[in-house]
Amino acid sequence: MTQVFVRRGGTQTNGCAVVLEPGANLQTGESKFKTLFGGITTLEADLLLIAATIFAVDRCLCRGEREEFVRGIEISIPVVNIGRLQPVRPILEDLLRTLSNDAWRVTFRQESGKTEDTNGAQPSSGSTLLFSGEWIHLPQLSSSVVTTARCNSLATQLVISEQALCKMNWYLC
Repeated sequence: MTQVFVRRGGTQTNGCAVVLEPGANLQTGESKFKTLFGGITTLEADLLLIAATIFAVDRCLCRGEREEFVRGIEISIPVVNIGRLQPVRPILEDLLRTLSNDAWRVTFRQESGKTEDTNGAQPSSGSTLLFSGEWIHLPQLSSSVVTTARCNSLATQLVISEQALCKMNWYLC
């Protein structure tokens, strides 16, 4: 099992050979996000870090000689909003396992910072469509746009990079 340790500064490695650090060897898109939206919450920063880590680890860890080789991947990520993210960890692991056919184990570590208020989050119905592929790379991921459309009376969010949007010729509904 390959162990990956993510840190936001400092020198801690937790005994892992693979260490990722935003701004050093991991691009999260936080600065572009701040420029586009005028700021960033700790929850948004947590989500960007999680997404960038998973993307980088999936792309950089070799499968081995055979295509069917299952990788064992354990990642430890520092998050401020651990109370909101911990409940979705098993769902995230199942999703990653389904998409990559690898054995993922994600652990979140508590990091200091101001947690987000949970009162503002309202559940909504609908679905989310994620468009990706070989032509979407991490720098473009940070410039993702979200569009909401009405399709069969359900709100559908499209999360797609601007470059991918230009390369695709598609119609919704």
